[in-house]
Amino acid sequence: MGEVTGPEGAEPPVRGRKRDANLDRRVLEAAQSLVAEHGVRGSSVSAIAQRAAVGKPSVYLRWPNHTSILVAAIADAGVAVEPPATSSTVEALTHALDDDHEALLRGRHSAFLRSVLFESAFSPELSDALWESVLDPRRDRLTSILRADPAIGASRRRDALVRIADLLHAPLLEALARRGDHPGRHEIATRVATVIEGVGVRSQPAGA
Repeated sequence: MGEVTGPEGAEPPVRGRKRDANLDRRVLEAAQSLVAEHGVRGSSVSAIAQRAAVGKPSVYLRWPNHTSILVAAIADAGVAVEPPATSSTVEALTHALDDDHEALLRGRHSAFLRSVLFESAFSPELSDALWESVLDPRRDRLTSILRADPAIGASRRRDALVRIADLLHAPLLEALARRGDHPGRHEIATRVATVIEGVGVRSQPAGA
């Protein structure tokens, strides 16, 4: 019987070899740093393995291809988001967007996420992963805040609330795409006030 190999000649695991508990972490961090520095297309499996100081066979034992590594790296870059504990809808939205600004534009994964955002236009898998792991949870937080406001949530369907959330998020995504750092705190607060006034609500208590 011939020897069984994985993708690109990956070798089967050696019986009795001790598993490296930190290997997954090293590979994901290597993928994130390479994508941040050179873009998605500059982060081959070979380059990722080299930076992580692991063999390609070990990488292929965990992920079948380059895209699956990046999907895992995107999921790793996502963090749980919590509704802000503030008294008014405007304050809650402003705090949430401040947190999004820090994570997307200044956080340690911001350059990685920017490169993924560019490539997501050409890769449905990366686009889905970016939205599912990073952007949707943040949009859902805004939607939840809007829904909790009695003057907004009671009179609008979910798709309308999502559109308002997207309107609030748009400047951050634009800044992420163009490597910017604005809007800042003042611009965020001004936009929240303008959007809320535009939908006919005046700083109602969140969840009242």
